[in-house]
Amino acid sequence: MDEILVLSILSRYSMTHSDIREELIRLTDGAFPYQVNYVTGLLYRLRSDQFISQFAGSRNRTEYCITDPGRKELETRIAAYSAYDSLLHPFTESKNVLNLSFLSVTDYEKAFNNFTEQSQYKHEDAVGILHTLTRAAFKSGWCAAGGAEPPHTKELTEPPYHI
Repeated sequence: MDEILVLSILSRYSMTHSDIREELIRLTDGAFPYQVNYVTGLLYRLRSDQFISQFAGSRNRTEYCITDPGRKELETRIAAYSAYDSLLHPFTESKNVLNLSFLSVTDYEKAFNNFTEQSQYKHEDAVGILHTLTRAAFKSGWCAAGGAEPPHTKELTEPPYHI
């Protein structure tokens, strides 16, 4: 999105690095602080893709301007964003979006009961797998912190608790 903003800014007139940064901050009402290095990275990527070019505006002033491929890229990105926005706009404007529900609480309980009753071992297998994953994650953290690797236990190698 920031690249679209920079291309849009430069489609109006050429600017220096600091002018672009100030304009980005102004456009976002200061919500994003736009660090100098971040703006430098944006400008570098846009220059690498040949969407913008730089020139010496004066002896100590480097300015950036949009190129013809940059204008085409801006049009492409705006069209893609517009299509995305028009797809989502009806949902974001609906007052019923937050009240949409495809399953009721009773459906959830019924599905969970079916899951646990379908096989006497399915639930236990899931619990065992979660236990094994939790133990493996803890072991990784333990070893990363410099702890000695614990010995393997039967629990990790016997079914149904192996992956």
